[in-house]
Amino acid sequence: MKRLSGDLYVFAVIFAIALLVIIWSLFIETQDESKVLPLVIGGFALVLAAIGLVKKARVGTSLPVAAKSEPSEPGTGTQSKTETARYLLNLAWLWGLGIGIYLAGYAVAIFLFVLLYMKWLGARWRTAIVCAIISPLVVYGVFQLALKMDLYRGLLFSWLD
Repeated sequence: MKRLSGDLYVFAVIFAIALLVIIWSLFIETQDESKVLPLVIGGFALVLAAIGLVKKARVGTSLPVAAKSEPSEPGTGTQSKTETARYLLNLAWLWGLGIGIYLAGYAVAIFLFVLLYMKWLGARWRTAIVCAIISPLVVYGVFQLALKMDLYRGLLFSWLD
């Protein structure tokens, strides 16, 4: 009997949530403008989760050679503890992004998130700075200019309105 990978469950949950967001946004009775953001983000998440599901299903559950070794003591679950720690750390990064968006708005939060996350992953400063500058510009271009949606400016900059 094959053991299902934890990533497969994560992709399945993301897929289900994205599908629910898309269905919900189609049936809410508000202006068309407020339906666009959940449709776009839900659509991207749905496509990426579907790709992840297909890749994980094709690859199966074979672990890399280094990760196949059993923990030294039976029942310690070393592998699952490190996976859980990684998921929690990435969840903390996402919570930080959400708090940053709430406090400083999309442009500043995306800039800081991309810069700090890329440096944490080991990117060079030049690469991190260039990506951190391009990311909020793309988000601004897509949502503010192309879709004509006002992006949240943040609690700290709300006095500018």
